[in-house]
Amino acid sequence: MDKRKCIAMVMVLALLLLEIMIYEKQRLKRKIIVRCNPAIYNALLIKNEKMKKVTIIYRIKPDKVAENERLVEDVYHQLHEANIEGFHYTTFRLADGVSFIHIAFADSERANTAFANLPAFKKFQAGIKERCDELPVVTPLIILGAYNFQIESHITHH
Repeated sequence: MDKRKCIAMVMVLALLLLEIMIYEKQRLKRKIIVRCNPAIYNALLIKNEKMKKVTIIYRIKPDKVAENERLVEDVYHQLHEANIEGFHYTTFRLADGVSFIHIAFADSERANTAFANLPAFKKFQAGIKERCDELPVVTPLIILGAYNFQIESHITHH
């Protein structure tokens, strides 16, 4: 890895760490209870927010990528069938082929719970520790702006 890439990675990690530290300080100051288990990342509950918004980043073992993608696709098939009102979810695989980012917005606790109760999502969570080289890191999001941010998926329901 060249020096520029190393510096860029360190800067990104430093910014993420800073964001987490700021969030934790705010959480403790406001005494907001947050349950966050890497294997159950949708449990990030931020009271006092109308819409829960999180990003989840993790890295899969190279020999587990196909399994992880199949499990993610199963979640999307069930999401299409369940048609959960007020739940928005997208998943990306990064160019390295082993890193994944999930972004979840839940308009209500009901929507968040409906997603968490999907059998395919429970199955996805069940083996996450065994599939990962780096466990999921959950980070709350604050939207500063968006433009025409609609993503179409190649995954459709059966």
